[in-house]
Amino acid sequence: MHPDVKDRAVQATFEIAGFRMSPTRANITMARGRSVDIPLTLYNRGGSAITGLEFDMDVDDGFSATNLRPDIVSVPAGSNKQISLRLGADGDAPDTGIVLINATVAQGLSQMLTANITTVEPIPLIDVSPSYIDTGMVIGDSKLATFEISNKGYGMLENARLEGPGIEWIRMTTDPAIGNIPAGESREIGLIITPTTDVPVGVYDDTIRILSDNHITYTYHVQITVSSEAVGSVVFDVLNEFYEDVEGAEIIFQHQTLYELIYKASTGADGTVTMHDIPEGNYRFMISAPGHVSWRDSFTVEPGTTTTVPIGLQLDLIGIEWSVTPVAIEDRYEITVQQTFATKVPAPVLVIEPGSINIPYLEPGEVFNGEFKVTNYGLIEVFDIYIDFSTQVGDFDIEVFSDTMPDKLGAMQSVTVPFRITRKTLVEITQTAWLYGEVMGYGGGGCDLATEVSVHGKCIVCAEAAAAREAKVIAGLTLVFIGGGNRILNICAAGIIGTAVGGPLGTALVIFMTGSAQLADMTIMYVGSGLIYEGITTPVCPANTESPGPSNPPNPPLPGL
Repeated sequence: MHPDVKDRAVQATFEIAGFRMSPTRANITMARGRSVDIPLTLYNRGGSAITGLEFDMDVDDGFSATNLRPDIVSVPAGSNKQISLRLGADGDAPDTGIVLINATVAQGLSQMLTANITTVEPIPLIDVSPSYIDTGMVIGDSKLATFEISNKGYGMLENARLEGPGIEWIRMTTDPAIGNIPAGESREIGLIITPTTDVPVGVYDDTIRILSDNHITYTYHVQITVSSEAVGSVVFDVLNEFYEDVEGAEIIFQHQTLYELIYKASTGADGTVTMHDIPEGNYRFMISAPGHVSWRDSFTVEPGTTTTVPIGLQLDLIGIEWSVTPVAIEDRYEITVQQTFATKVPAPVLVIEPGSINIPYLEPGEVFNGEFKVTNYGLIEVFDIYIDFSTQVGDFDIEVFSDTMPDKLGAMQSVTVPFRITRKTLVEITQTAWLYGEVMGYGGGGCDLATEVSVHGKCIVCAEAAAAREAKVIAGLTLVFIGGGNRILNICAAGIIGTAVGGPLGTALVIFMTGSAQLADMTIMYVGSGLIYEGITTPVCPANTESPGPSNPPNPPLPGL
């Protein structure tokens, strides 16, 4: 190479390929002689397309596997595609089996799906919700009560039919001859309850028998309390995730039709409180207790009955402290989030680490790659997990590769999630416009942007108690873009070169020019979206020839902008 030639010659080039399949494990229960479809997502996180997609299937005897989308053989760069695989079990399939599905691509990458199959006989299974009816009535009133019969088995429930009830003022509103109920389907049954004025006050029990040609008889119980007054009682029973009675929990509840009926209560040492003579109807309540997460729900008061409201409260196990440190010379701030949390407790503790990430100043077109860790420090599983984030903030595009996040995190499990920040490149637009604004300090000043990435999931609170319920779990991460709020524009108008320095998105711009020509059709080089006001075609006044200052203020903004 000649000594005056300093450029390096390109020796070779390469491309990065990335292939991932989700899920990679499936546990399936199916009836013999049936099939189940498994949805699969194929991800390509590389810089070029993956091609030549093929599936090699290793199937145990008595089972089968079929690709329902053989037409999909490639995935473009940075995208994903959905396919489905159909797994089947023969009529004489064994009790268990394994299907191994190896997905390969021409680029030499592969992913394996392991499906563990358990077979059952195709028999029906009756399930009824609610498990029984327990309601109250005032003499002379009428009420409609419903329940749902579901087939939770794997075979057809044949010739389903109902017998009962025996009390003459309780009647079914649906045909007792239900017919066949396929696996996974349900039927709603209605009861009209009308105790006449000659019915004595008291508690009445009745049953409805559910019969089928291929299922044992199922007996459903109904209890009706007949009262002369339209009031009842309510008992609140409050536990937390550690199955501890919550003392001093404050409860406010309100009637949902008669809004003036508002009641307050506070739990005792045993975590309960009872309220009497509460008018019948539907109520909404809110409960709060120190060290716990507030909760809202509803309940119904029936005449002459006591309604028990079991409540499971989440503990507030994560503490967050913010600190903001000014950096005077650079006119910016450093934001730090400090988290404190409990570990190895019988509750979900979902945490993102670190709690905040400062994105360094990026020039247009520059990219920042980072990652964060999501951990469940508790002993209770978090499920139905997803990541929520803004794909664009100011001049920045945000990519969080959420496909790395599993659907659930068990006790003490964690996962690392990568992300990428790209500052938009300069874009040229020709337009008749007037840009004006407000300078955040002379020269634009320092201004940071921030956004949040949050991980959402669900858990079961007090799973072993009557207060068991599904609850939300959320963890957050703050991304701070150092100097990301500035907008610096280069303006070319009528051959005059000028500079516009602006504040964050949503503020306007101040323009000062080095020439004296009028601004007309401008070619604007701008970062991100900028601020472009359309509809102004009249040339504006000549620009100042000096930089703005106390003795030479900038051109005034146009009225109305």
